[in-house]
Order: sequence, then C-alpha cells, then structure tokens
Amino acid sequence: MGMFLRLRTLFALRSSLRLAWRLFWDRRVPASTKLMVPLAVLYGFFPLDLLPDFLPALGQIDDLTVAVAAALLFLRLCPKELVQEHKDLMAGRVKSGKEAPRPRGDVLEGEYKVMD
Repeated sequence: MGMFLRLRTLFALRSSLRLAWRLFWDRRVPASTKLMVPLAVLYGFFPLDLLPDFLPALGQIDDLTVAVAAALLFLRLCPKELVQEHKDLMAGRVKSGKEAPRPRGDVLEGEYKVMD
C-alpha cells in the first residue's frame, strides 16, 4: 500500500509540473504570477541556502522543496478557468488547443459596411 501511495504521489507531482509548464507558456497568465518560476530557479543558483549543498542529499532537498512549492503556488495563483482549461486539454476532454479562444470582456463584436 505504501509503495502505491508513493507512486500515486509521484504521478500527481509529475502531472502538476506538466500543468505548471503549460500554464507558464500561456499568454493569458499574468506576468506577475509567472514571476514565481524564475524566482524559484534563482534560489537554486543562489549561493546561500537553507541547507548547505555540501551536506549529502540534504543540500539538494531544500532546492527541490522550493522548486515544488513554487510550482504549486504558481498553480494556485493562476486563474482558475485557465487551470481547468489546461487540465481538460491534458485529460483529452477537449479535442485540441486550436479552437477559437473564448472572448474576453474587452471584445466588441459587430458588422460593418463600406459605403462609397
């Protein structure tokens, strides 16, 4: 039972990271939300860590923990309708991402006629 739970957790983590990757490249996600990702990457390269990297395994665990926490926080900060849209695309509930985008509040539809 324990190994099954660990595998399920790894697959959920993989799915969440894949979702975060897709959302990061979506232009509709605010830039302020996307800032979470580069900050987590910078922490990985920053010389001062919570746990020094020279400690075997423990030094890398804090970097991994910050990366996973940043990805999960990024998902939480993303607009919920975009998260659901990408989850549906990943699950195959929507045919493809090539469909016409949903109109936003700033779209005005109408017709025009050219007069001579």
